[in-house]
Amino acid sequence: MKRFVLLSVITLLSISGSAQSYQFFSYGLAEGMCDNFSYTINQDKQGFLWVGTSLGLCRFDGQAFEEEFRGDSIPQSIAHTSLMDSRGRLWFGFENGLIAVLVDGQFVRIDPADHGENLRSKISAIREDSAGNILVLCQQTGLIVLDPDLQITHAGDPADPEDPFAGKFMYDLQLTSGGNLICGTNNGVSIYRYDQSLETYIETGVLADLQYLGVQVIVPGLHKNEFWAGTEDEGLYRITGEGYNPEAYLVEKLGEGKGLDYASVSSIVFDGSRRVWINDFGTGVYRFELDGSGQLTSSILFDTKAGVPHEYINDIFIDEEGNQWFSTQGSGMAVLRDQAFTFYEIWGDVLLPEVNAVCLDGSGKWFGGQGRLAYTPEISSKSY
Repeated sequence: MKRFVLLSVITLLSISGSAQSYQFFSYGLAEGMCDNFSYTINQDKQGFLWVGTSLGLCRFDGQAFEEEFRGDSIPQSIAHTSLMDSRGRLWFGFENGLIAVLVDGQFVRIDPADHGENLRSKISAIREDSAGNILVLCQQTGLIVLDPDLQITHAGDPADPEDPFAGKFMYDLQLTSGGNLICGTNNGVSIYRYDQSLETYIETGVLADLQYLGVQVIVPGLHKNEFWAGTEDEGLYRITGEGYNPEAYLVEKLGEGKGLDYASVSSIVFDGSRRVWINDFGTGVYRFELDGSGQLTSSILFDTKAGVPHEYINDIFIDEEGNQWFSTQGSGMAVLRDQAFTFYEIWGDVLLPEVNAVCLDGSGKWFGGQGRLAYTPEISSKSY
């Protein structure tokens, strides 16, 4: 009898799906980060996180930031892009055109101007080919290739109008299965092949369906000969094909009606085979579930209302533990911890936030607090 009397004075609440929240942790100047503007995030083989900021690089060990490093001095310039290569070396490309490589705990600085006075411009992308050569894409001065010994083996001449990269404004590149280049530019996507006799790359054409679009990022897709491309203000596309003939490639727009129609996409990160993270610069980050054919299905938008510290996200990175990191344009960086934990705002107030008891009855979850009880079913929410 006493149990029924007790229930009569307890407030019974339901928890809707919107009550689920996500725990973001932010790091900026107050936490010791060298600058609040961050651009690229990567992780070395020791597990340290490296953050490229507008004042250069800083290293994060999970508790504190470090700015002093062994080896050559590194630029106090914006570090825009990074790559962990197959040898465990960490590469960084800077706004001023310099390159820094972390080799066995020490930095080696590479200055393209040592190979040609016109070769310095913002480093847009760094990639590795199947032979271990490093391809460095310079935004206005074309392509530089370094061998595994860090020696420059190829560099174009941007002053030469016949150079295949002359007059191009380059954003990103990927290598196809056949070793050809697929490059995002301010005027769509260009395809390049390497000519052995000329010892240089030759542009074979552009993808007609993407011409006149600014293609900011290109990443390998989940299937063979597939790439996903993000544009400045026309959303997301899938590119499928191989070879160096542009007509052999199929272009498909993705995300229509899902918030990406006119998104500014500069970062795309696959999280396993059934999930992808996509930024919309000025809005936040979308997390999409994927079906078996790789189509976008349900999504969650992580914006400032959901806990992201800034709506202008530059880069998304997933560390070796599965945590998602976001570099921002003015609010440092933030991490969404491994979502094995789901957080619920049970009561909707902060006066008595404690949850003193939890019960799983097979059909849902019960939460007990001081003088109140809440219930959420496994599939749908009900109000009482």
